[in-house]
Amino acid sequence: MGYLKKFKMFENKEFDVVSASSKVREEYPESKVKEMIDEEIIGGCWVDSDWEEEYESEFDWYCEFGHGEAEDVVLSDIISWYQIKYGKLETDDEVELDNSIRDEYDINH
Repeated sequence: MGYLKKFKMFENKEFDVVSASSKVREEYPESKVKEMIDEEIIGGCWVDSDWEEEYESEFDWYCEFGHGEAEDVVLSDIISWYQIKYGKLETDDEVELDNSIRDEYDINH
């Protein structure tokens, strides 16, 4: 019975997006997130191979044609880190945390 009681106590725990966002901010300062996004743009498959024909950099091409794919990958990695460290989130909580992170780091929705 002791295990059942402990499980029910955990089950009723409300998700606190402010606390979760704070933990993310501690692990991932804004400079680190921007660096992760830059690395994803360069290292990912988000830029066409012919970008040099009309653009000065891969970033310029991505700004013109990207649809937030690199940002989505980085946010997914951050949320995965959070869930590994602090426990699996319900879908609604995951969306809430994603939106909070996007707002805090000024990443487009």
